[in-house]
Amino acid sequence: MKFKIADKDYEIVAGMSFINQMDKYYAVEDQKGIKFGLGINLGYSYIIQKNPTVLQNFFMSALHHRKDKPSPSEIEQAIVDYAEENNGLDGLFEEVGKLLETSPLTADTVKHFKKTAKID
Repeated sequence: MKFKIADKDYEIVAGMSFINQMDKYYAVEDQKGIKFGLGINLGYSYIIQKNPTVLQNFFMSALHHRKDKPSPSEIEQAIVDYAEENNGLDGLFEEVGKLLETSPLTADTVKHFKKTAKID
């Protein structure tokens, strides 16, 4: 998928760097203090719930590895611009969800999440 941020089109890919960053955003700590990442599972659940904050974390994670990555404020503005130009964020949530559902590294996780959460 492509997404325009600060007048530049970025190719958004759900690769290993993306997964590692999402796990940092959505880490869970158990009673013994052991942390583990649930980035794809929690991120996808927030996408289904249409929580706008997940979009910024999603794009920051997807572009984390790039030397020319946009700033958090540029990403935030791009999301706001998208919402204003498209009368909301529904289309963006759909695109982001489809990317996670079809990317080789995330598809199985999403499929398993949907099955266990009983989401069609």
